[in-house]
Amino acid sequence: MKQCYSSVVCKYLSKTIGLLVIVLNLHLVSAQNPNNQDSSYYKQLQNLNLNIEIPYNELIHNTINNRLQNKYAIENNISKWIEYIDLIDSSLSEALLPMELRYLPLAISEMYENNKNYHHHQGPWALSYPTAIFYGLIVNDTIDERYNMKKATPIAIANLKEIAKKHKNVWYIILAYTNGLQSINKSLTRIKKENPTIWEIYHQGQLPIKEIIPNYINCVYLSNYQDIKYQKPSIICDSIFLEHSCQLSRLLALIELKQDDFMAYNPCLISSQLPTTYPIYLPINKIEKFNQIKDSLLIIPEIQDSTINVEGQTEKKESLSNNTNLSHSQENVYYIVKSGDVLGRIQVLPN
Repeated sequence: MKQCYSSVVCKYLSKTIGLLVIVLNLHLVSAQNPNNQDSSYYKQLQNLNLNIEIPYNELIHNTINNRLQNKYAIENNISKWIEYIDLIDSSLSEALLPMELRYLPLAISEMYENNKNYHHHQGPWALSYPTAIFYGLIVNDTIDERYNMKKATPIAIANLKEIAKKHKNVWYIILAYTNGLQSINKSLTRIKKENPTIWEIYHQGQLPIKEIIPNYINCVYLSNYQDIKYQKPSIICDSIFLEHSCQLSRLLALIELKQDDFMAYNPCLISSQLPTTYPIYLPINKIEKFNQIKDSLLIIPEIQDSTINVEGQTEKKESLSNNTNLSHSQENVYYIVKSGDVLGRIQVLPN
């Protein structure tokens, strides 16, 4: 009786598993067959005649539809990409790399300069710290040149060129750049199939950043078929150098500039303390204002109930910020003014 029952259960499980396998196969065939889906996106992608295979998958339809929910973001991101497209194209051409890689920064970061991922790759090209240092970018507590598109692009192209020596397939170059050479090589070994499709790699390869696949296709489609009204930035900037380091907030207050605007001109500056040996970019209409107030940057602000005597005159110091701790004594300090002295410089002199 027990053997008969076991036999029935085994037959039932066998049929169930068989049906599940059939359903799964039908789903995979349907997902890759444009005749069974809304294939308008697929057909438009094929019309681009790219040197990269884009087999159909329902993820294409879904990701494009999701992005189209926010057309303002699309226009903003692609406009930033268009601003640098000549630089990207010329760098790829010089390196003899496929022009299909031009969409990569848009797919990786949507052109956000402050892009960061969980692997600590940063900037619009998502460069790693070792790669940035190896190719000579400045990365420290104050400056991170990975956030500067003009500086990061040649480094990213050089990295892609090294990857292209090991992989000729454009998709493999993209996946190796975003996931690492070791990850793509392990994925290809795991699948155990010669020339697997990109969607087989997506589902079976266990890549840490596999979403680069639908993101890339999405960016290819939107950048070619969305009507983007691009306007070249009209604000002209010039560089300045600070003689002494100062707080960013103080500079912005004195020249009356918003922090978001400042960071758009200076994406590399990542500290609230501004450096003295690195160019700082300001709009042309703020340069004159800066020249008027630059000596005021040296004045220590907000110290209460303290005085400084200069040739018999007593002047109040500006109060220091709350986190400033002075250990100077409260007794009066005397200083003989010399020709060319500025009050701000006198204040920072030691007793």
